[in-house]
Amino acid sequence: GGAANVAHNLVKAGVEVELLGVIGVDEDGRKLQEMCSKLGMKHLFFKSEDLVTTKKLRVISKNHQMIRCDFEKLFYGSLLDFINFEQILYRHEIVVFSDYKKGALNSIGEMLKISKRLKKTSIVDPKLSDLFQYSNTFLLKPNYSEFKNLFRCSLNDHEVIFKKLNEFEIEHLAVTCSD
Repeated sequence: GGAANVAHNLVKAGVEVELLGVIGVDEDGRKLQEMCSKLGMKHLFFKSEDLVTTKKLRVISKNHQMIRCDFEKLFYGSLLDFINFEQILYRHEIVVFSDYKKGALNSIGEMLKISKRLKKTSIVDPKLSDLFQYSNTFLLKPNYSEFKNLFRCSLNDHEVIFKKLNEFEIEHLAVTCSD
């Protein structure tokens, strides 16, 4: 999915990566682990028998995607209940939170607090519309529509933007122009 794509791009750029997430105990989960290994990505997945590994089926005709079908079951727990996030962070300087609202980042607020306490650089690609969830972030990187949902103002309203960045302890903001 999207987070694995981010991790793969970092690996291609020569960055050592450890991918965390939630998968089902199924063939697609096994394939994902195998692909990560082949691509040189360390990975730590919580395996849940209650889930299916998210799978996307794309129907393409003449180089155009006609339809996409997602097969998934959202994770409603906390990844922090199953992994020692703090111990994992000791091995890394930067943490990228790529949120696709599938459940792996249900505890993102607590994960960001831990990251900040350990003085790790946190980069968040947000999907939620509650800015409070992204408190303690080093760099928040929404696209333009996500920015509007989070900040509820225009890009030119600098006073509101800086007030909210200070209020939620977000050090930097980078707004991308497209989805």
